[in-house]
Amino acid sequence: MDDLAAMLELCCRTRELQASDLGFDLEFRPHPSAGAIHSVHTLVQREIDEDWMYYDAQAHQLVSLPGTSAVANVARNAADELVPATNASLIALVAEPDKAAAKYKSPGSLIWRDAGVLLGYFSICAEALALSFCPLGITGQPMLGRDLDEQGRLCGVGMALLGRTHLG
Repeated sequence: MDDLAAMLELCCRTRELQASDLGFDLEFRPHPSAGAIHSVHTLVQREIDEDWMYYDAQAHQLVSLPGTSAVANVARNAADELVPATNASLIALVAEPDKAAAKYKSPGSLIWRDAGVLLGYFSICAEALALSFCPLGITGQPMLGRDLDEQGRLCGVGMALLGRTHLG
Protein backbone atom coordinates (compact mmCIF):
# COMPACT_ATOMS: atom_id res chain seq x y z
CA MET A 1 0.00 0.00 0.00
CA ASP A 2 2.91 2.36 0.72
CA ASP A 3 4.22 1.79 -2.82
CA LEU A 4 0.85 2.61 -4.33
CA ALA A 5 0.49 5.72 -2.14
CA ALA A 6 3.95 6.92 -3.16
CA MET A 7 3.18 6.32 -6.82
CA LEU A 8 -0.10 8.23 -6.68
CA GLU A 9 1.53 11.07 -4.72
CA LEU A 10 4.31 11.46 -7.29
CA CYS A 11 2.07 11.17 -10.35
CA CYS A 12 -1.40 12.41 -9.56
CA ARG A 13 -1.79 14.42 -6.36
CA THR A 14 -3.33 17.85 -6.80
CA ARG A 15 -0.79 20.53 -5.89
CA GLU A 16 -2.95 23.59 -6.42
CA LEU A 17 -6.49 24.55 -7.36
CA GLN A 18 -7.61 27.54 -9.36
CA ALA A 19 -11.22 28.72 -9.61
CA SER A 20 -12.65 28.67 -13.13
CA ASP A 21 -15.91 29.52 -14.86
CA LEU A 22 -16.24 25.93 -16.19
CA GLY A 23 -18.22 24.66 -13.20
CA PHE A 24 -15.23 23.04 -11.50
CA ASP A 25 -11.81 24.10 -10.29
CA LEU A 26 -8.75 23.71 -12.49
CA GLU A 27 -6.14 21.43 -10.96
CA PHE A 28 -2.38 21.53 -11.08
CA ARG A 29 -0.82 18.11 -10.71
CA PRO A 30 2.64 16.74 -11.50
CA HIS A 31 1.47 15.57 -14.93
CA PRO A 32 0.03 18.06 -17.40
CA SER A 33 -3.53 17.91 -18.66
CA ALA A 34 -5.28 19.89 -21.39
CA GLY A 35 -6.44 23.14 -19.80
CA ALA A 36 -5.60 21.84 -16.29
CA ILE A 37 -8.97 20.05 -16.45
CA HIS A 38 -7.78 16.52 -15.60
CA SER A 39 -10.73 14.66 -17.05
CA VAL A 40 -8.93 11.29 -16.70
CA HIS A 41 -9.44 9.60 -13.33
CA THR A 42 -7.47 6.78 -11.75
CA LEU A 43 -9.11 3.63 -10.38
CA VAL A 44 -7.26 0.86 -8.55
CA GLN A 45 -8.14 -2.72 -7.67
CA ARG A 46 -5.40 -3.85 -5.32
CA GLU A 47 -6.46 -7.50 -5.17
CA ILE A 48 -8.93 -9.71 -6.96
CA ASP A 49 -12.48 -9.58 -5.57
CA GLU A 50 -11.96 -6.09 -4.13
CA ASP A 51 -14.06 -3.14 -5.27
CA TRP A 52 -12.57 -0.45 -7.48
CA MET A 53 -11.04 2.37 -5.48
CA TYR A 54 -11.12 5.90 -6.90
CA TYR A 55 -8.04 8.04 -6.31
CA ASP A 56 -9.17 11.40 -4.91
CA ALA A 57 -6.27 13.56 -6.07
CA GLN A 58 -7.25 16.52 -3.92
CA ALA A 59 -7.47 14.53 -0.66
CA HIS A 60 -4.71 12.08 -1.67
CA GLN A 61 -6.77 9.08 -0.69
CA LEU A 62 -8.36 6.03 -2.22
CA VAL A 63 -12.14 6.00 -1.96
CA SER A 64 -13.94 2.67 -2.26
CA LEU A 65 -16.64 2.38 -4.91
CA PRO A 66 -18.95 -0.13 -3.22
CA GLY A 67 -20.49 -2.85 -5.37
CA THR A 68 -17.89 -2.62 -8.15
CA SER A 69 -15.91 -5.79 -7.46
CA ALA A 70 -17.65 -7.72 -10.28
CA VAL A 71 -16.78 -4.99 -12.79
CA ALA A 72 -13.22 -4.85 -11.46
CA ASN A 73 -12.89 -8.62 -11.75
CA VAL A 74 -14.03 -8.53 -15.40
CA ALA A 75 -11.32 -5.94 -16.06
CA ARG A 76 -8.77 -8.01 -14.14
CA ASN A 77 -9.65 -11.12 -16.17
CA ALA A 78 -9.11 -9.12 -19.38
CA ALA A 79 -5.73 -7.99 -17.99
CA ASP A 80 -4.80 -11.53 -16.97
CA GLU A 81 -5.36 -12.73 -20.54
CA LEU A 82 -2.55 -10.38 -21.59
CA VAL A 83 -0.21 -10.49 -18.58
CA PRO A 84 -0.97 -12.93 -15.77
CA ALA A 85 -0.08 -11.02 -12.60
CA THR A 86 -2.41 -11.92 -9.77
CA ASN A 87 -0.29 -10.13 -7.16
CA ALA A 88 -0.22 -6.83 -9.03
CA SER A 89 -2.56 -3.90 -8.50
CA LEU A 90 -4.78 -3.22 -11.49
CA ILE A 91 -4.95 0.41 -12.54
CA ALA A 92 -7.71 1.71 -14.81
CA LEU A 93 -7.89 5.16 -16.34
CA VAL A 94 -11.44 6.39 -16.79
CA ALA A 95 -12.24 9.58 -18.68
CA GLU A 96 -15.08 11.97 -18.11
CA PRO A 97 -15.47 13.44 -21.63
CA ASP A 98 -18.10 16.02 -20.63
CA LYS A 99 -15.58 17.64 -18.30
CA ALA A 100 -13.12 18.24 -21.14
CA ALA A 101 -15.99 19.26 -23.43
CA ALA A 102 -16.78 22.09 -21.00
CA LYS A 103 -13.80 23.91 -22.53
CA TYR A 104 -12.92 22.19 -25.81
CA LYS A 105 -15.11 21.63 -28.86
CA SER A 106 -13.53 18.28 -29.82
CA PRO A 107 -11.96 16.91 -26.65
CA GLY A 108 -11.39 13.32 -27.82
CA SER A 109 -7.77 13.61 -28.85
CA LEU A 110 -6.95 15.68 -25.76
CA ILE A 111 -8.35 12.96 -23.50
CA TRP A 112 -6.25 10.31 -25.24
CA ARG A 113 -3.16 12.50 -24.90
CA ASP A 114 -3.88 13.05 -21.20
CA ALA A 115 -4.22 9.28 -20.67
CA GLY A 116 -0.94 8.64 -22.50
CA VAL A 117 0.88 11.28 -20.48
CA LEU A 118 -0.45 9.81 -17.24
CA LEU A 119 0.69 6.31 -18.23
CA GLY A 120 4.12 7.77 -19.04
CA TYR A 121 4.32 9.42 -15.61
CA PHE A 122 3.33 6.15 -13.95
CA SER A 123 6.08 4.38 -15.87
CA ILE A 124 8.80 6.86 -14.88
CA CYS A 125 7.71 6.99 -11.24
CA ALA A 126 7.54 3.18 -11.03
CA GLU A 127 11.14 3.02 -12.20
CA ALA A 128 12.16 5.61 -9.57
CA LEU A 129 10.37 3.60 -6.86
CA ALA A 130 11.80 0.24 -8.05
CA LEU A 131 8.33 -1.03 -8.95
CA SER A 132 7.13 -2.94 -11.98
CA PHE A 133 4.66 -1.14 -14.20
CA CYS A 134 3.07 -2.52 -17.34
CA PRO A 135 0.60 -0.59 -19.52
CA LEU A 136 -1.66 -3.22 -21.05
CA GLY A 137 -2.59 -1.77 -24.42
CA ILE A 138 -6.31 -2.15 -23.70
CA THR A 139 -8.60 0.69 -22.75
CA GLY A 140 -11.11 -1.08 -20.55
CA GLN A 141 -13.93 -0.22 -22.91
CA PRO A 142 -16.75 -1.03 -22.94
CA MET A 143 -16.69 -2.63 -19.49
CA LEU A 144 -15.46 0.37 -17.52
CA GLY A 145 -17.74 2.99 -19.02
CA ARG A 146 -20.82 0.83 -19.37
CA ASP A 147 -20.61 -0.92 -16.02
CA LEU A 148 -19.46 1.96 -13.84
CA ASP A 149 -21.89 4.58 -15.17
CA GLU A 150 -25.20 3.54 -16.68
CA GLN A 151 -25.66 7.06 -18.05
CA GLY A 152 -22.63 6.74 -20.31
CA ARG A 153 -20.64 9.65 -18.87
CA LEU A 154 -17.44 7.63 -18.43
CA CYS A 155 -15.20 5.70 -20.78
CA GLY A 156 -12.14 3.55 -20.23
CA VAL A 157 -8.95 5.02 -21.69
CA GLY A 158 -6.24 2.75 -20.32
CA MET A 159 -5.31 -0.11 -18.05
CA ALA A 160 -2.04 -1.12 -16.43
CA LEU A 161 -0.53 -3.35 -13.78
CA LEU A 162 1.63 -2.18 -10.88
CA GLY A 163 3.62 -4.50 -8.64
CA ARG A 164 6.87 -5.19 -6.88
CA THR A 165 9.82 -5.88 -9.09
CA HIS A 166 11.55 -9.22 -8.94
CA LEU A 167 14.79 -7.95 -10.42
CA GLY A 168 16.56 -7.31 -7.20
